[in-house]
Amino acid sequence: MVFGFLTFGRATQGNLLLNYAAADPLALGARVAVGLSTLTGYPMQFAGLRAGLLEAAGSGADLPRAKHRLLTAALLAAVLGVAC
Repeated sequence: MVFGFLTFGRATQGNLLLNYAAADPLALGARVAVGLSTLTGYPMQFAGLRAGLLEAAGSGADLPRAKHRLLTAALLAAVLGVAC
């Protein structure tokens, strides 16, 4: 972030990668890396959230598959509802 500000000064946009040209291959690689990080990071965080809630509720790993899927869908709907 500091180097982005030093490069672009006060013209630095909130998303630093938007300052670079769309045709810049290094910026494109950075955009792809950020996208992959997002795609793989959120599911891991969600799995930790679900496991933590199950452990706090005392259910743990003994939850039947159908109930586990229903809980996952309900939790995902709640997270998406908060995000929107």
